[in-house]
Amino acid sequence: MSLLARIRPSHRAAHRHALNYPRLPRTSSKVGALVLGHSLAHRGKTVNGYGYARHGYSHGNNARDAVGAANAANVAYRRALRRAIRQQHRAVVNQKLADQVLRNNLISAMHGMQKGRASTIAHKMLDFAGLRTEAQQIKAQALAHLPAMLQSFEQQATAHGIKVHYASNGDQVCTILYELMRSHGVTHVIKGKSMVTEEIGLGEFLRARGIELEASDLGDLIVHLMDEPPVHILGPSLHLNRYEIGHVFAEKLHVPETHDVHELNAIARHHLREGFKGLKMGLSGVNFATAAEGAIWLVENEGNGRMCTTSPEIYVALCGIEKLVPDLESATLLSHILTPSANGQFFPAYNNIITGPRRKDELDGPHEVHIILIDNGRTNLYADPELQAALRCLRCSACMNFCPIFDKLGGHAYLSTYPGPIGTVISPLMRSMDDCDHLLTLCSLCGRCAEVCPERIPLHHLIRTLRARALQNPVAQNTTSARAQRLLMRLFARAATSGQLWTLLLAKGHTLDLLLQKLGPHMPVLRAWAAQKSLPRMSSNFYAALKELPELTVE
Repeated sequence: MSLLARIRPSHRAAHRHALNYPRLPRTSSKVGALVLGHSLAHRGKTVNGYGYARHGYSHGNNARDAVGAANAANVAYRRALRRAIRQQHRAVVNQKLADQVLRNNLISAMHGMQKGRASTIAHKMLDFAGLRTEAQQIKAQALAHLPAMLQSFEQQATAHGIKVHYASNGDQVCTILYELMRSHGVTHVIKGKSMVTEEIGLGEFLRARGIELEASDLGDLIVHLMDEPPVHILGPSLHLNRYEIGHVFAEKLHVPETHDVHELNAIARHHLREGFKGLKMGLSGVNFATAAEGAIWLVENEGNGRMCTTSPEIYVALCGIEKLVPDLESATLLSHILTPSANGQFFPAYNNIITGPRRKDELDGPHEVHIILIDNGRTNLYADPELQAALRCLRCSACMNFCPIFDKLGGHAYLSTYPGPIGTVISPLMRSMDDCDHLLTLCSLCGRCAEVCPERIPLHHLIRTLRARALQNPVAQNTTSARAQRLLMRLFARAATSGQLWTLLLAKGHTLDLLLQKLGPHMPVLRAWAAQKSLPRMSSNFYAALKELPELTVE
């Protein structure tokens, strides 16, 4: 059975919108490989990749007029929503840029991970480039045979006593989990590190039904107490310093305020271990799912994941379909390249391999193991040859750690579960371009993300592809911003394709510097930039300066 047939899209997904920072709920305007549009377009044809309503009107001019009116209302609604999200995005970006404590915390954390990666690769890895090549080949092979590997994984896992579920979208994941909890009388759940729970809004879903979802990862616990989403996929609370964390613990856990790191760890450890007593159900994400063995592999550093997977009676793993790899040997290699890329750690502190529930002669482990294989927009990426490479992502966060945008804003400014360069690529297809095209502005196309990605995903090229697609979105067309972009690009293309004009601009551009400095802060394109930083000075003949550089040949 093919992948797209195995992961069936839901035709009942609701399209929900809320604009209260810092969370945006999941949306399902794109589910599986189908486009559903908003609530006006549950049965629609597709034009340029976007959903339009087709209702069952009678034939004739009246029917065509009615469909045209519905389409116009659809576009108007989506345009208003897009405008609201972009306004919120600008407000949050300005807020984060003005927060100097946040920026200091981010720079300290990012630079620490950058140095750790460089040191580990230089002094402990014999052939890191070769490992990257092998890792790229493994994930490419997995994607090429993904439908067959899903079937193999299901067969092997089922043979070992694991119950395998399929979910097309976040609503289905939440429903499957809730039914399991309800049937077993579960009212309290503890989860290990899992971005999928954030992606599907599981915490809000369960809270509305009287079930408490508690985080066991230290960083996750901190942002959970603050009712904030993670700021980073590896370090959920790395935007906070120890003084801020001490204040959070004092306020939320009712303990004496302290700023000592060892005391803060002890407070968290005591709080978390109380929750594991008598725990009925634990959740976690998955780093790798091996098709040949039907096993799942979890990477962690704190030991909390092992507690979530072995101490409860029921364990549930939330696994995106892109986590499939051929076998345990492949997972071993990927694990060895994952942590050096993430934070410079040579090898994970804990590698947990789960092959099934507790056997009769075993003393610990869960009595039931469930794995939910999740689509939630991943088949949109899978079916897109230009963007499919993004599914090779190991979620190491290297692209964020080196991104010159991320280290000034943090993850919350993206208004998306997955921030940074990888989030900019996958979010528009996992959710919708209307909700996420603001992400495409958070990239300088410098290419540092692609340089450090262990899978060599050309993220900056994928972002450029999405920018071109965003301009084709009917919701973005005929807006002032879109018209200005098209005009500027036509002018740029005219100059860049004329040798004489291009040389003249490089040589004489500095004569316009005074005009740029005076008018730039008031010009539509430069206004936002000038509000936060000085505009560049053009003080010399740029063309002549280029010719003086020894490493360049200027024709």
